[in-house]
Formats: sequence, structure tokens, C-alpha cells
Amino acid sequence: MKIKTMLLFFLVFVFSGISAKEKKEAIPEILSNLLVELRYGTIRYSKVYPWIKEPGNEYKQYGILISPRIILTQCDELIHAISIQGTYKNQKYDLTLKTIDTEANLCTLETTKQFDGYSLNIKEYPFGQDPKIKQTIKVYYYEEEQLRNMDFSVLEYTTTSDYGFTKLPVYTVSSSKSFDVGSLAFYNNEIVGFISYQTEKKNIFVPVSRIRTFIEDYLKNQYQGFVFSGLGLKPIPQELKKHYGISDSMDACFINEVFVGSGAKGILQEEDVLLEIDGITPNKNCSYIDPLLGLQSFELLFSRKIDGTYRRVDDIIKAKILRKKETLEFDVPLKSLFNTKSQVERIPWKAFGMQPYIVQHGIVFVELSHSYLVERLGKNWRSKALELAYLYDTKKYYQNEKENDKIVLISEVLPDPINIGYQNILLKPVVKVNQKKLMNLKHLYEEIQMAKQSRKNILELELSDYKKIYIDLSKEKEHQDILIKFNIPQDHYIF
Repeated sequence: MKIKTMLLFFLVFVFSGISAKEKKEAIPEILSNLLVELRYGTIRYSKVYPWIKEPGNEYKQYGILISPRIILTQCDELIHAISIQGTYKNQKYDLTLKTIDTEANLCTLETTKQFDGYSLNIKEYPFGQDPKIKQTIKVYYYEEEQLRNMDFSVLEYTTTSDYGFTKLPVYTVSSSKSFDVGSLAFYNNEIVGFISYQTEKKNIFVPVSRIRTFIEDYLKNQYQGFVFSGLGLKPIPQELKKHYGISDSMDACFINEVFVGSGAKGILQEEDVLLEIDGITPNKNCSYIDPLLGLQSFELLFSRKIDGTYRRVDDIIKAKILRKKETLEFDVPLKSLFNTKSQVERIPWKAFGMQPYIVQHGIVFVELSHSYLVERLGKNWRSKALELAYLYDTKKYYQNEKENDKIVLISEVLPDPINIGYQNILLKPVVKVNQKKLMNLKHLYEEIQMAKQSRKNILELELSDYKKIYIDLSKEKEHQDILIKFNIPQDHYIF
């Protein structure tokens, strides 16, 4: 009996050792089959002098192979890349950007030839579930060409937008160590997310649910982006509840913005009070308790259901609101900003790539963006440009889909005898051209061409302080000399 017991213990020990070994070897094999190392260089365009471009940094990150020729990865700096090379099973591949979704911060890359050695079906990918708070996950990374791993406990989930308006969940672990973007996290040998970025000794992860949703829709040729609420929501202070017809025991969200391009536009209104989304009510901070994610922004319910699945374009949510103290219910269709011509921002938060400009007789015209303000004036730009700060706060968003105007600035005047008298003009909005409301740089360019063809050959500009500028377009030689003097390759770039 004693011998049988010892034999049984030995067999259990041997087989448990084999099982542990199999699990240990599973991860390197998964990474070898799924991960592609990406390296690329970038080009940076100045937002202040848009004709100037200079080499940016070199980057390394990882992508997930989702078909024999397609890689999924985080966008980030890839949108500035000039050449992208992937390494898969020790072979090099030239890659090009195929799909760019800056709202979800996800991109696909494509190669002209299939990745040699790739044979998996997407159904065989070991995708798990989003990890729970306090759950321990394992991050695998390469260091000195060696595969290593570290354990981390999930601290929290937060609702964030990488750019703009689409709010999606990410989760956080505490770590002072930085990892390459795209490094995979596992729980029980299943993928639970990838590294997105690091901040303040924390690593931020994209949960596997977002990755899986993107892949499923993309491979069916049904990817339309992740949906957004199109609303600005704020908690309602206790002292204002009576004014809006809300009982003291009830919590709600105040709608302070309804964005162009959203399904809510034309249905919900500014100063509506949002009471429920699909029967779920907010708490006093305009948030709710999610079964997996914990306390989250109420706005997340527009893009993600309470069961953890993501909503799709044209899905309907049921919204209950108070409007002038009357309770109303609406079906609100959901939309995405991916691959759409709808412009939400008159003054973009982030200006991607080369920006439009006009240089005429040394006067530099640009369209206002947050990127321009930060580059020109630094992080404390508000205190240095009060008029532009006011415009940013009051004119940032379009109010209807027919609007396409921009804030056109005289960024500066490059000194030359031809523009004496105007050289102190700096950071000044232009409101009229030839006595017409100025719409954007394209409109300004058209007016310049028309003025050149007219007998007067004069361009009249009115600034926001009612001062006027007159440009004699007949002085073409002087104009060209300025371009040569300041090394400006062409006097305009419009798109």
C-alpha cells in the first residue's frame, strides 16, 4: 500500500512537471507565431513653418499578425513613418500602412508578399477575456534578444480617448519599467491585452476585447470603427437640481455639448439632462459601476454595453432625458468617426502631417490648431495669446455639418522692404478677404488667384481688430525673392 501511494505521488509529480513545462513553452511559441517586430523612422513637419520637415525619431514596437499579409498594431507614431520594416521569424518585410483609425489608435500594415511560416487560423489565436481588477497578469518582453516576463496586478480601468472623441477602456498596472508598444500580456496562457504607453510609473494596456473586436470586424470587411457618444457630459451640482426639475435623491448628467457627426445631433440638445441609458442610471459624479471595470464614466455606455461587448455603428441606445422639466425618451443611433468626412473640430486638437499654409509677400498664413499653439507658444500658450485662447474655447467645435470654416491666422511676417508697416503683426486672426468672410486657407488662395487676374491686383484683408492689410500682388519678383531668401520651396500648400 505504501509503495502504491509513493508510485501515485511520483506519477502526479512527473505529469504536473510535464504540464508546467508545456505551459512554459506555450508562450514562446505563441509569440513566435503571432508577433512581428516593427521598426521605422519618422518625418516631422513644423506646424509653425509647415514647409519645414525634419527627421524624427526611430521607433520599435510590435504588431499582431492577423492574416498572411496583414498586421494589427497601435498607430501612435506610425502615422508619421516614412519607411516601416517588419521582422517575422528572422525574415525582413517592407510594410505599408493600410488602415488608420486614430480614434481607436489602431492601424493595420500590409506587405506585398505573405509572411513565410504563418499558418494559423484566427480562430486558433489564444484570446482570453479582459482581466479583472487585482488579477495578476504576465507581460512578456524581449531584452538583449532574450524573452523575459514580469508579473503585474491590474490596478484599475479608466475610460480614455487616445485622440478626440471615442472613449474606450484601458487598464493600468504599476511599473517603472518601460516596455515596447505592442508587448503582449497573458493570463493563464491567453492574451489579455497589449502595452499601449507608459506614464507616471504606470503601464497602460489596451484590453483584448478591443483587439478582438477590431480583428473580427476587419476580417469580415465590416470594420466601421468604434462608436462615440457625441456628447459632453457633466455632473449636476446638488444646488442646481431643483432648477432642472430633478429630485434631491436622483442623480443625472448635464449635456453641455452635442457634437456634429454624432447620432445624438438633432435628437439630444445642449442643456438636456440625461437620466438613463438603456435603463442604467448615473451616480452623482456622472459615472456608473461596471461589473468588470468598476467605477466608469457614464459616457462609456454609449460605446460599450454593460455585458462588456462593444456597440457597433447603427446600434440603437435608449436615452431618457429631462428637457425643460419634461421627461422624454429617444432612440439614439450610434455613429463612428472612422473613415467619415464629418468634421467635429474647427480648431483641431492634433494636426497630423503637413499642414496647409500660404506665404504671400512674406506674410505667413496658417489655420489654427492646438498643435500649432503648443509648438509656437509652449504648454502655457493660454496666458500668452488671450484672443486665441478665447477663440479656442468658444469656436473649437462646429455647430452643424454645413460648416467648414477655419480660423486663419497671420502667424508672422517675414521681414522684407515689401512688407514694412506690417512686420509687427503676429498671431492675428484674419476675418475678411476682399470684403468677404474668410472661410479657410483654400478660400484665401482662391481669392489671391482671382485678384491676380483682376485689373486691381490688390488683396484686401481685414483682421479681427478691424485693421486692414493691402497686398500688391503685381510685385511678383519681390514675392519670389522672399521665398528664395527664407528658403521656402513654394508659396502655398492647400488640401
